[in-house]
Formats: sequence, C-alpha cells, structure tokens
Amino acid sequence: MVILYKKNAFSIIEVLTVISIILILSAMLLPALKSARNKAHLATCINNQRNLTASVLMFALDHGSFPDKLLANNEEDTPENLYASFWTSKSYLHAASLKDYIYNMESLMCPSKHADDNVIIMHIDYGLNNAILGFKPTAIQDPELTITIIDSNVFEIFSVNDVDYRHNGGTVVGFLDGHVDYVKSDHIYNIVSPDPGIGYSP
Repeated sequence: MVILYKKNAFSIIEVLTVISIILILSAMLLPALKSARNKAHLATCINNQRNLTASVLMFALDHGSFPDKLLANNEEDTPENLYASFWTSKSYLHAASLKDYIYNMESLMCPSKHADDNVIIMHIDYGLNNAILGFKPTAIQDPELTITIIDSNVFEIFSVNDVDYRHNGGTVVGFLDGHVDYVKSDHIYNIVSPDPGIGYSP
C-alpha cells in the first residue's frame, strides 16, 4: 500500500518567487508614496504660510506698519516657542509681537524639514522679507508681487541666498496681498534699495 503525505512546507523556489514579487511591487509603489507624501507636505506648508501671511498683514493693519527689526525677548521665550523668538519678540517700533496674531504656533514648522524627526525639534523654517520691515502697507506698490514670507533657515531675508528651495527645487511664498504660491528659484531676485531683500518676477 502506498501512503501519500500532504506537502505543508514551501519550496525555496516558491519563497524566492514571493520575495521577488514583493520587492518588485515595493519598487513600483515607493516613488508614488514619496510623491504623495511630498505633495501633502507642500499643501501643509502653503497653509502654514497663508496663516502667517495673514498674521503679518493683521499686525500691519493694527499698528500702521510692518514690524521693524525684531529683538529677541527672553522674558517671552518658553520651551514651546524658544525656536520662534523672532516671531514672538517685540519690534523696535511697536510694543507688540507677531505671536499675538498667530493662531497656531505649529504653523511655524514646515513638515518637509521635520518629516523624519522622531520628536518635535523646533527650528527656523520661515523668514520675513527684510525689504518690507518697518514700511506702511500703503507705501508698497504691487502687493501681489511683493514677497512677505518665504521658506528659509533664517529669520530675515536679505538676499536669494537666504531662501531655502526645499520643495523639489522650489519654495513656498506668501505675498503681500495675502495669496500664497509655489515658486521656482528663477522667479526670485535680489533687491538692493531702499532696503536689501528679495523680489518676485512672474
């Protein structure tokens, strides 16, 4: 009598075949997942700068001009906003801080810079265009072309060298009229007068 045994184990060929299929599918899906992740980060960054641009504009409307050169105010520095001393400090010209106009302090963090952080580490993610600081909104021509806030690793933007093109070779820009857009590097140029800063050319 012949006794037949049921085969329970996978052969090496079968295991290797399954592993190969998994690797191929991973190679196909990872670029798409990375692209979707980058788009989500860009959308969040645009929303952050929309909120911050509105905060700067509200400050200017309440006080008659944009913040002047800002000073760090150690009395206001706390563990949760120490990284944002520029945004939480008081201006030379005003007894007020931009912090009072920022609804959510997490808006100061760009997700593209902190995507791999295991813990929230506070950094400088956005900077103000030095060319508008201290000016009255009505004194600035072409507000739809005037850069207010931009991706940067420094608080004040004095030249294109201060801009961080962290979003696939481009940067997010908040304009003086309140709109926010994704801009490539060849549309941004240096301004020398009356104060150094950066400009935008469509």
